[in-house]
Amino acid sequence: MLYLRNQTPNLARYLPQFLQEDEHFKATLAACSTEHEKYRLLLDEITNQFYIETATWGLGDWERILNLKPDAGDSYEQRRNRILLKLQGKQTSTLDFMRALVLRYCKEGTQASIIENDMPYTFKVDVSQGSVLYAKDLLEALDTYKPAHLSYKIALRWRLELTE
Repeated sequence: MLYLRNQTPNLARYLPQFLQEDEHFKATLAACSTEHEKYRLLLDEITNQFYIETATWGLGDWERILNLKPDAGDSYEQRRNRILLKLQGKQTSTLDFMRALVLRYCKEGTQASIIENDMPYTFKVDVSQGSVLYAKDLLEALDTYKPAHLSYKIALRWRLELTE
């Protein structure tokens, strides 16, 4: 649902034609439209801070509420993942959830699968055709969400093409 318009405002469209042709009124309308655009962009930026996926300078508030301490070198993406990880604390660890969790820490386009092995109580995280961007954070997330009686192995596979 869209709450704010996303086109540049043109206040002249709300006025009769004869006012739009007046030179003094044109200058006033241009100035008002410019100011209106500044406020529209500001409201759009503030609205982005309410959603973790789009927040930037508002991530600090999310971290404060959840009692998280970001590292100095963390990117927005790492901080967002840490916040989402904390908010999903009650999530059931299904195969689909674990796969989505792994993909959150991988480069876009990466393929991942979770392979269960019931006898030795393990599961294998198979990451292929891509790369893990934040390995430390991925390990922390897996440790948080895996069932306590299971251990895991991670397999990273790359496809190499050799040319002469």
